[in-house]
Amino acid sequence: MEKYGTISGVAKAETEVKKSRFIAEIRHVESAEEADSYVRQVRTAHREARHVAYAYRVFENEILLQKSSDDGEPSGTAGIPILEAITGNGLYDVVITVTRYFGGILLGASGLGRAYSAAANAAVGDAKPAVTLCCDRLGISVGYGAWERLKPALDKEEIYSGGVEYGELVDASFFVPSKAASAISGKISEITCGQAIIREYGRTHITADLRGNFLSIRAGPEDKTGGKPADETVIKSLGRSI
Repeated sequence: MEKYGTISGVAKAETEVKKSRFIAEIRHVESAEEADSYVRQVRTAHREARHVAYAYRVFENEILLQKSSDDGEPSGTAGIPILEAITGNGLYDVVITVTRYFGGILLGASGLGRAYSAAANAAVGDAKPAVTLCCDRLGISVGYGAWERLKPALDKEEIYSGGVEYGELVDASFFVPSKAASAISGKISEITCGQAIIREYGRTHITADLRGNFLSIRAGPEDKTGGKPADETVIKSLGRSI
């Protein structure tokens, strides 16, 4: 998957059905551990609530993980509707909790399913959308003459700068859409007549809002750089791909 939808930050929505309060919270997360930790935080904040059902779907080391919990509600009436709110809206790297304060009136299995679904979708509707791009991170070292030939060609490509340092050689890093990484590497070699030293650091996930503003960067399992950009201008042109 080259690109997928997510959200930025946290959003919250509250609904009421037959005196039961449903408080839905959605948060951007980048690991199952982070999602589980957030669920524990919500449960701590709502100790008097009857149930805190939840679901999450997250890419971790290129593996898609998803989980749901009814937290004591009848099987399939809470966790699955919440998970369907995530999948139905095409979201990844999110966790949704729905806290229920029981109002004294039983809702029945179908009523519970609708209530949890409505609350989860309300939180999604209030969230700020974002996009994650799956990129390969490349680094190059090249002489100044070759760099002068290479830079105008790179400026025309759909790549994002990770910073440039000028010393005895020009050292630059880039984030390239994974599907184009091989072609870009070939173009760099061709333009520099094989003079460029090309380093491949592996898969990186870059998240930005819909205006192209950088939100986060997450290294894949092969990225030896730890996913840290050389400077904070890393995604100034990201909006072109969103």
